[in-house]
Amino acid sequence: MGKFFFNINKMTILENILDLRQEDWDYYASVDGKYLENPFSSYIPHREFIERFFERAGKEGVLRSINPQLSPQNGDIEHTNSIFFLGILLAKTWRNDSSSFFIGESPLGYQIFPFLWFLICLTHDLTTDVENEDQLLESIRDIETLKQHLKCRRILPLKDINSVPDVLLNAIPHYLNWKLNNPPKGLEKHVDHGIYAGFKMYDKLVKNREYRQRRIREKKEKKSLFWQKELNEQYAKASQVVATHNIWFNNPDYNKENGLDDLNKQENVRFDDYPLYVLFCIVDTIDPVKNVWRNYQGAKMPHSEKILKGIAINVGERSLTMQNKDLTEADFNRIRLATASLPSWLAVSVHLDNASIKINILTK
Repeated sequence: MGKFFFNINKMTILENILDLRQEDWDYYASVDGKYLENPFSSYIPHREFIERFFERAGKEGVLRSINPQLSPQNGDIEHTNSIFFLGILLAKTWRNDSSSFFIGESPLGYQIFPFLWFLICLTHDLTTDVENEDQLLESIRDIETLKQHLKCRRILPLKDINSVPDVLLNAIPHYLNWKLNNPPKGLEKHVDHGIYAGFKMYDKLVKNREYRQRRIREKKEKKSLFWQKELNEQYAKASQVVATHNIWFNNPDYNKENGLDDLNKQENVRFDDYPLYVLFCIVDTIDPVKNVWRNYQGAKMPHSEKILKGIAINVGERSLTMQNKDLTEADFNRIRLATASLPSWLAVSVHLDNASIKINILTK
């Protein structure tokens, strides 16, 4: 594989996270004047960081309804916070002037992207621990029984609202059926956690908004946050990304029988068209914490801070370069292997050598 220049003195991922300004990632600090501690720079537990974020957002009930114990599989909490901050780092540089995700504002004048990013990242893996539950497998057979099981009264719209391509949204019912009834060899039947979480998330967010709005109208609660109906589309955008984040293109197991053959006929998704989706897919795929921890079991896992401190990073206008500083060769190779999959469904190029990774966003 080819080599490319990289300045080993560039800051590590952890150093870049610690160097972020509070306003870069703490969406509600500008609303209530209170500050949330960064779990990578303080003693606040990663689980508590997520709980506090939802509490300040007036959405603590949403979090509890998605995962009452906040107990995803081992490592998912730290992975969740890792991609949250890594995405903030990339978004600061990967500007897309045509996209409301990066420069658009809410009716109250707040940036839309940090709001959507918080919702997506902090919920996307919250239901990984229920995928194989017998009760779910008995009661959920398809998309309609999923909605019934979740008691959804507010149904996630499966139409293109500049968040996720239509072809992925249209594939949701077929993908759910495939994983439930005829998964590929080597995988057990399960309920896809992305689809499960996406539908549950949208339903609970809208119900929570309606409840808060009603409480304010009845003067049982002071108005401190925006709870108008305009939020529903933002909730839908975030929930669509969560619902589709496990569905990729160019899989040899897709065919007409499982209804997924259209996913092998598509042009790769471009950042210019769907920046929120592409950004999320990149960080969720390459996240060093998730990939390194897959090499370990239980107490042998290195701390997430140590992993993020072991990789130097350089973010260009449409590029990302990472170089191994202190990880083992085996650990860094897990990240390399994951990164190599990106061009199978995203419009990016990937260049790898033994200790370096470079991702370029392709333009039209």
